[in-house]
Amino acid sequence: MEQSAIKALIAKRHPSYATQAPEWDFLQSAITGGPEYTRGNLYPHALEPAQIYAGRMQRAKDHHLNISKMVVDSYEGYLHQTPPTIAETVPDAIRAYTEKATQAGASIEAFGKSVSRDVESFGIIYIATDKPTKPDDRILSALEEKELDLKPYSYIIHPQDMLDGKIINGQFVWCMVRETVREDETPQSSGEIITRFRVWENHQITVFTPVKDANGTVTYTEDIFPNALGCVPIVRVKFAESTDDFACPGLIADIAHIDRTIFNYNSLQSEIHFKTTFPQLKIPYDGMIFETNEDGIESLTEAGQAIMKMGVNSFIPFSSTLGSGPDYMNYPDGPSKDLREAVRELIQAAVTMAFLDGENAVEGKQSVGSGVSKAYTFQKLNKRLSAIADMLEAAFMQVFKYVCLWSGTDIKAIPEGAIDYPDTFEVKSLTQEIVDVVSLLGSGIKSETLEAKIYKQLVVLAFPKMDEDEQNTIFDEIDGAVKDAYEMADLSSQAAAATMTDGLDPASIVKADATSDVRQAEKDNKESGARNAEL
Repeated sequence: MEQSAIKALIAKRHPSYATQAPEWDFLQSAITGGPEYTRGNLYPHALEPAQIYAGRMQRAKDHHLNISKMVVDSYEGYLHQTPPTIAETVPDAIRAYTEKATQAGASIEAFGKSVSRDVESFGIIYIATDKPTKPDDRILSALEEKELDLKPYSYIIHPQDMLDGKIINGQFVWCMVRETVREDETPQSSGEIITRFRVWENHQITVFTPVKDANGTVTYTEDIFPNALGCVPIVRVKFAESTDDFACPGLIADIAHIDRTIFNYNSLQSEIHFKTTFPQLKIPYDGMIFETNEDGIESLTEAGQAIMKMGVNSFIPFSSTLGSGPDYMNYPDGPSKDLREAVRELIQAAVTMAFLDGENAVEGKQSVGSGVSKAYTFQKLNKRLSAIADMLEAAFMQVFKYVCLWSGTDIKAIPEGAIDYPDTFEVKSLTQEIVDVVSLLGSGIKSETLEAKIYKQLVVLAFPKMDEDEQNTIFDEIDGAVKDAYEMADLSSQAAAATMTDGLDPASIVKADATSDVRQAEKDNKESGARNAEL
């Protein structure tokens, strides 16, 4: 292919890419944070001198709460509480892949965490499944392939690197991927970071690699390899359904922008505190700064020159004719209060968008709300987590097909439900769980079994690591106590019924019954004593 044609090809971009690439870069920096985020997202205000803005920029990294990352971390904590289950009947190729899914040796559990984290951040990512190339064109035995570790592996392609392509029925017909690699084949290699382009097609793979000559002119080499699979082994993973094949809003699509506003508000509030920590002093300058010579010309004294120079930074000199003495200039507290309130409201908006307001993941405390509203929030969060889990299952089921194709295994051997993520998640806090359990006691339901179970559940929640023998002892005590309480309640009910039928005092019935028990016990003791005397 001619160089002009190669350069025209690698310059192509899908229409969605052109509009979404800046947003993807922003979302990536929002999650990563650090100096790059600070430089690109701290905005100067209209009346701010460049010197003041530069100072704010230096301190700004301390003001990024990174709520976007906190939200994603919270979801990941819930989503991966329990590892996925792999079916016992999966083929050996898939079993080996689940133990080592990436070239770095990550298991499918660890790789799944990276997949879910990235799709929550970007809204769309891609999983490519490839196989290491053979050292030559000869056919290798199974033992040789095992020794060379030539097993399929997967890696994530971020949306910024999926430059162009065509999808039909959810499957790539072709696509062009940008790859960033380092020239480090040998110790003598340049170590330079280069950007090459890989074009996947159903029957071939073409790699365009830049080469720079002595004059600095860049040309591209073209390497073509056969695609033995007959298809493009790349799976598209989307956070939600969308009509755009190459774009989809993710979990933090709106939260990241709220996060940026909070970042700027925090920086402004910090600047107010920075300035008000050392308020400026106003002092009268008359008699200190100016002197009049014999010709009646007024000029600055030597001390006055020093005072005026120092006053620019430390205090403001003014004429005593204004009728006031030395005083401090303080900034009004109104702007700072407004910023604090705005930040609180924005944080609440962010956690509400993420359905995390049942347990405030950002402020680390239980949020205020009715039990019904919290239950609704927990339900919505569980539903969204379940949808992400379903998304991971569907993505890996497609990946398993490519693993089988690369390994020469029949894809029909993949069982239904080869990988299974949990469907429900523990999204409530301990405090909320205890509140919910205790509320059942006040529900009015009269059940000895239910009440005993409620108390046992409270013990499990409060002491999750209790010794099993100790726990069983407590459970037996609970069963006995609840049983005694219900028996006493039955006795009281019988007394009340007797009152209704015979006009007797319920207390006298209970007392008479107790007295009878005492007399019977005394009689038993006397008889036992008599028998012992005979013996």
